[in-house]
Amino acid sequence: AGRKRLPRMLHGAARELRPYDETEGLGWRLLQLAARGQYAAEPLLCCAAAAAEGSLLLLTDLRLLCATVDGARLLWHVPLREVRAVCTDHEHAAEAALLLALATRDEARTPGASSPQRGVEDVTDESRRVVCRDEAAQRLLHDALLEVLILAAEGAPP
Repeated sequence: AGRKRLPRMLHGAARELRPYDETEGLGWRLLQLAARGQYAAEPLLCCAAAAAEGSLLLLTDLRLLCATVDGARLLWHVPLREVRAVCTDHEHAAEAALLLALATRDEARTPGASSPQRGVEDVTDESRRVVCRDEAAQRLLHDALLEVLILAAEGAPP
């Protein structure tokens, strides 16, 4: 007799067990398979349904990923070290979206140019819009992202 359901998600760095949730079980499986297992060792902190049919948003202690359920194809990822802030996108009320304020290195600098101060990188602001399936998924992901960012700012592990 084969497995009837996917394994449950192991939450956080402690890999704690919680009651079974099908979406989280699928998210856990996607994290193990996406990018040939490249992210399998990262603790999965949150799993939310994306607006794009057949895609899930996966939050680890290091990044936010979006992957397809079929084929476990990684669509994009954002390292959390680049996320400065997260907020609800109120401009597009018809969609349950979050806005991530990102800090990125300025790649437009000319080769060999020096920074005004040694070791200081030029930084520009950019944002990424993350659209969730519904408001419940949006709130879940928003709260989890906020918690991870606050803990990171305090220097504590997630």
